[in-house]
Amino acid sequence: MSTKTKHAEVTNTQHISTETETINKSVPNRKMRLRRKKKRKSLKHGKPTTPVPLTIRRDNALSYLHLWNDDKDTWSFKKNTQYWLLNNMYDKKQVGKKDFKLLLKYLEGLKGYQRNKLIQDSQEILNNYERKDNNINRQQYKRAINILRTLIE
Repeated sequence: MSTKTKHAEVTNTQHISTETETINKSVPNRKMRLRRKKKRKSLKHGKPTTPVPLTIRRDNALSYLHLWNDDKDTWSFKKNTQYWLLNNMYDKKQVGKKDFKLLLKYLEGLKGYQRNKLIQDSQEILNNYERKDNNINRQQYKRAINILRTLIE
């Protein structure tokens, strides 16, 4: 093998390796550009950008909960709705007393990360209330106790 062919092989492999490195580095950039382009396109086509009012979100979440209880055949899991319920369940204005009891039944089936996070959050509420933290009221404390009873039993 001559020196020229060896040099050509090395140059070709170097060229290929730098080309793949460039492609690998540009993949995240390309994805970001596509996301931005898609977002601009959706804004052009008049899709609403205003957030959904809280009352509508609350009503949707509570009807989701009632559908889960009443008709599990037509009910389907909705991550965002569950997220809203878990974030607002300590607030009596958002989730009333009757709905909270139904939510406790729903929480019995909760598994994995969300279950562990909910236990941790409830324990934190109990600790803060016992330390006389002003941000935690008695109603949140009682709900945290009920949640822990439901999840730990």
